[in-house]
Amino acid sequence: MKVRPYDRSTLWRSAFAERADDPDKRDREALAEAYRQLRERAGVLVGEIHAVLPHLTVHDLTHADSLWDVASELCGPSFSLNPLEGFVLGASFLLHDAGMALAA
Repeated sequence: MKVRPYDRSTLWRSAFAERADDPDKRDREALAEAYRQLRERAGVLVGEIHAVLPHLTVHDLTHADSLWDVASELCGPSFSLNPLEGFVLGASFLLHDAGMALAA
């Protein structure tokens, strides 16, 4: 299954997309970058799940990335997040399965 990039989901865009005359631009960009760094680090951890628990379904970054679209679908197009809410939601997507990795 091909997973659409998380940053194309409506929830990600509501939290992190560029805005005209945005007084919070620097903070918005800092949180988006912090998310990308967390995603990179979490990817290493969740990438080990299949080696330890091969009988499980996919629990790598594609799983976490797909949750952005699932949540966007559930919330609907008019639901929006501020950048901090977007970061916390995304972090929960990234880390919810991480405890299954032996390295955890």
